Amino acid sequence: MFCLFQSMTDIAILEDDRNIRVSLGMYLEHEGYTVITYGNPLKALSELISFPPRLLVLNGRMPGMHGIDVFLTFREYSQSPVVFLSASVDEIEAKLEAIGKPAEGYVLKPFWQSELLEIAARYIQPIMN
Repeated sequence: MFCLFQSMTDIAILEDDRNIRVSLGMYLEHEGYTVITYGNPLKALSELISFPPRLLVLNGRMPGMHGIDVFLTFREYSQSPVVFLSASVDEIEAKLEAIGKPAEGYVLKPFWQSELLEIAARYIQPIMN
């Protein structure tokens, strides 16, 4: 069951691919994290700003708004770590480095869910039930 209280969310996943979003959310919850997922960046951004997660996992390219734009807007309001998921990690990393605003991590698609678990563990400890 996904977290209903955004203010207590460990990890927010913003990914337009439903299969990735749901399976990754379930995996991270099984590992003890509270997770909330979003499929639409335009709808998610206001909630992410109002209730920043402890870690944001963000797709690099989504319909409606590019992941870089989401990241830059989110970063104006929160210093929570951000990890990009993308098939074009090098491009995203280079653009963010060029403007001096790198993300905390970049994961190349396709990826192993355990890669995200390792990154999550660097930034937050799960709450075990």
